[in-house]
Amino acid sequence: MKNRSLIVIFLIMGLSGFAQNQKIIDSLTNQLAVAKPDTSMVSIMLRLAIQYTYAKPDSALLYAEKAVNLLQDKKADKWKGNAFRIQGLINREIGNLPLALELTLKSLRIGLELENYKEIRRCYNGLGNIYLDLMDYQKSISFFQLARNVPDNTKTKDEEAGLLMNIGNAYVENNQLDSASYYLNEAFHLFSQSVNGNSGIFMYRNLGKLQVKLGNQKEALNYYLKSIEVCGQEDYRNLAATNNKIAMLFLAGKQIDSCIYYAENALSYGQRGPFRVMILESGKLLAEAFKLKNQY
Repeated sequence: MKNRSLIVIFLIMGLSGFAQNQKIIDSLTNQLAVAKPDTSMVSIMLRLAIQYTYAKPDSALLYAEKAVNLLQDKKADKWKGNAFRIQGLINREIGNLPLALELTLKSLRIGLELENYKEIRRCYNGLGNIYLDLMDYQKSISFFQLARNVPDNTKTKDEEAGLLMNIGNAYVENNQLDSASYYLNEAFHLFSQSVNGNSGIFMYRNLGKLQVKLGNQKEALNYYLKSIEVCGQEDYRNLAATNNKIAMLFLAGKQIDSCIYYAENALSYGQRGPFRVMILESGKLLAEAFKLKNQY
């Protein structure tokens, strides 16, 4: 019953996510129009960059670069560290992992110098995600664990759950399924105490990936579909990612028409970003599907 209640909460939050994000963007854009060229303007630009990351990464990168340029002649190391980390996050999303790694390490050095524990924690988490994409899963897990162990008293239950989820996801990728199940379940139940719309997108997708590895295809599909249900209408990155996962599931089951349907969905969402990594993945799935259908 508790899990069902949590699913309902995720769904409700997902339905309202799009409207809330657009309101935030509109509000920040209005604030930027009247802001003075100081750290208050930098703050607004970086918040806009975050809002655009999963919908329009090119716009996100533009705002982050403007913030960095504004900081060039200012003694504001805390803000520079924050800006470099956000630039790293966006570059990871568009698939530029070398630059993402360089920028995140640059931010981490500043955080360590300033003993800014919140920024240190976020940098370790970012490094964990980058090494996850590089398929160095042990190093990824090590960075996520480092993030958990940072003595940051500002960390929320939601953020702790996010770290547990990231560790679980890395264990899924490394085929350590008992550990993956433990951390994902811990994250799921912690999210029940502090939940937001974004939590459900990643939580359900990661649970779906676990079920694929466990051989439970029907359960995996259910989780993937829930991830899509709670996704914002303009969260093109995550809509593309989850549609690709469903396409992979159907390809493995030789359900070629269903694979093509979801891969084409993913391609369409990926192109709207554009999110080149997602586009490439969709293209490979479609090529394999049409080959199997003798339409290649």
